[in-house]
Amino acid sequence: MQAWLFLLVAASFEAAWTYSLKYMTFSALKTLRWNTFYTPSVGLPILLPFIGYVVFGVANIYFFSRAIKQIPTQQPLRFGRPWP
Repeated sequence: MQAWLFLLVAASFEAAWTYSLKYMTFSALKTLRWNTFYTPSVGLPILLPFIGYVVFGVANIYFFSRAIKQIPTQQPLRFGRPWP
C-alpha cells in the first residue's frame, strides 16, 4: 500500500514539475544580477521557477523509484504457461 502512495506522490511532483515550466523565462534569467539576486520583487520571481523545476524533478525521480521497487509484478505468461 505504501508503494501506491509513493506513486501518487511522484505523480503530484511530476505535475508540479511540468507546471513550473510555464513560469520559466530564460531571457529574464540572463538579466539577473548579483545585487538583485535575493530581492523579493526582482530576483525571486525569476529564480523560483528554476529552483522549483530542479526540486520537483528530483523529488519525482526519488518517489517514482521508491514506488517501482515496491510494486509487485506478476510473472509473465506465454499461452497460459510461465516462461522457462
